[in-house]
Amino acid sequence: MSGQETVLELFAGIGGMACAWPEAADVVAVDINRSAAELYRSNFPHLYVISGLDGGGAHNRLLGDLWHRSTWWMSPPCQPFTHRGKRRDVDDPRSAALQTCIDAIERCRPRWIAMENVAAFRNSKACRRLIETLERSRYHYQTLDLCATELGWPNRRPRFYLVAGLDRPRAWRRRPFYRISLEAFLETDEAVHPDLWIDEATTKRYHSAIDRVMPGDPRQSTACFTASYGKYVVHSGSYLQIECKGGGWRLRRFSPREVARLLGFPDTYRFDAQNRRAMWKMLGNSLSLPAARYILSHLPHGPNPELPWWSRD
Repeated sequence: MSGQETVLELFAGIGGMACAWPEAADVVAVDINRSAAELYRSNFPHLYVISGLDGGGAHNRLLGDLWHRSTWWMSPPCQPFTHRGKRRDVDDPRSAALQTCIDAIERCRPRWIAMENVAAFRNSKACRRLIETLERSRYHYQTLDLCATELGWPNRRPRFYLVAGLDRPRAWRRRPFYRISLEAFLETDEAVHPDLWIDEATTKRYHSAIDRVMPGDPRQSTACFTASYGKYVVHSGSYLQIECKGGGWRLRRFSPREVARLLGFPDTYRFDAQNRRAMWKMLGNSLSLPAARYILSHLPHGPNPELPWWSRD
């Protein structure tokens, strides 16, 4: 990354983009979540601005010239567009922050923009507004639907990605393929906290609805972990089916560290492993780092496509 490039990490959360692109030195993060900000600051030296980006006067006072940074990364709230939500799209109040950013594109004209959201975002009114703004402002752009499993990564997280620039971004490059088995992300049985095991009554009640994976199968990949993992039993992520020594099997949740690894975070990323519910929620709102890094590699000053802390075949 050249010294003149500056990055604005919008909707930064716990720092998925900063972690996927550690080579980026001049980064300012923006988000409304104070717990995420605390975690971000414990891992990165970058400035973190607490702002809701809701279009009020606060974003002008707090961000000021930061809007004029040369590269923007955006990962706006996905709830207005998810299949399991009400899909209120631009009528959802949580879309207001994205609209603030879309308006700012036309006003500030950053050189480069990259973004991530759920796959359903592609067919939303919000996406059409974004594309219309990019076209009106004469940006070159390209979009891609990508899941980490397409990169040989055992975690399903299908997402819509966009890269745009006043100059042309790089054409889609050959994708890295990591070929990592699920087992490589797991903690030893001795390190697993007893509270992660699912009781027999819950297992029987949700037997047919639980998404379960077996660690010994190299073809297995986990479901997408959402912010509701640990709160709801189904439709929030996968469970491990562990064979018992005396026969039979038991189910357990993935630990926050295992979920973090499955999203691509290195073990050097620091967090409070004891506060599992809070960590599952913040991780569920974060990014798939192998996919995000691949997308960022299409900026001319971006990183190479592969996560440097994971080897591949």
